[in-house]
Amino acid sequence: MPCMRLKEIGEFELIERMARIFQQDGAAVANAAAAFSRLVVGIGDDAAVWRESSSQYTMSTTDAMVEGVHFTCATTDWYDLGWKAMASNISDIAGMGGIPRYALVVLGASGELEVTNVLDLCRGMADLAGRFGAAIIGGDTISSPLTMVSITVLGEAVRGQDRGGAPPILRRSAACPGDWIAVTGRLGSSAGGLELLLKGSGRVDAQFAPLAEAHRRPVPRVEEGQLLVSAGVRCGMDLSDGLIGDLTRICRASGVSALVEVDKLPVDPLLREAFGERAVELALSGGEDYELLCAAPAEILSEAQLLLHRAGVDLTVVGTIVDRDLERAPVMLCEADGQLRMPTRKGWEHFTSNGDSARD
Repeated sequence: MPCMRLKEIGEFELIERMARIFQQDGAAVANAAAAFSRLVVGIGDDAAVWRESSSQYTMSTTDAMVEGVHFTCATTDWYDLGWKAMASNISDIAGMGGIPRYALVVLGASGELEVTNVLDLCRGMADLAGRFGAAIIGGDTISSPLTMVSITVLGEAVRGQDRGGAPPILRRSAACPGDWIAVTGRLGSSAGGLELLLKGSGRVDAQFAPLAEAHRRPVPRVEEGQLLVSAGVRCGMDLSDGLIGDLTRICRASGVSALVEVDKLPVDPLLREAFGERAVELALSGGEDYELLCAAPAEILSEAQLLLHRAGVDLTVVGTIVDRDLERAPVMLCEADGQLRMPTRKGWEHFTSNGDSARD
């Protein structure tokens, strides 16, 4: 019988199979039982969450950026690489509605890499972490043929509990039929910026510089995640792999389906100017926006919109959670005329055909 390869199952199926081993076999070990008993959210969300006390919850996430997969030096300088590597991890904490506190960094690099480049990388990480009050407290350095940055961020949930005793966090498994779907900010800008950078060999016309900035130096929605939690929103995640891909994850975790109203997508006018009709597809499937995606009942989402508006951030309703429909894709698109269609692209996924080429 031929061996199955990773490209045949993809990143998300692999994670599910790994989780079964870690959660079933690992939890069965007596010495690990106490640790698992404190676990609130494990594998399969933006971050893991465990209980420290009746009102205190710690969260942790980790993410890596590898040269030739997530970035190339042709479009990203060393400071921006450090900034973005830290941003992708802090955004996971924001996607749970948490507060980032500490970071650990692993750097893999060739001995031929210039010291000034590494120090610029560190400055980028330090500046972004410091912006949100997070401290970089350690890590590791190793020799590697390719540059690789792996970061682990520890954070905490806002103190307190819901009436039902649940921690005040955002999670993928809390969507219910009838919920509105909403996103912060604008979608597709990072993907558009990347395309322009690749076409211009790292340079972009001044008028489209904000798109390049959205790709190179994204700003995680930390405060916005906490405001969503304070409004009563309990379903959410950060948008790192595209609206369709990440909304599909919410649907799978919650056992629901979703309808996205295409004409309601918040698309930057600059993106429409640069890409015309393609701007909509970039908004649907382009990754690395690091905005927040959430779902909640209408009255709760309306309160969240008011709170975020006061903070100067738009929260745009883009669709509805519906009952699970096994006959259709988890996420369907609704055009302005009411016609439904399947997405043409699903977003980023490692190991599969759309994840084998460099992302940056």
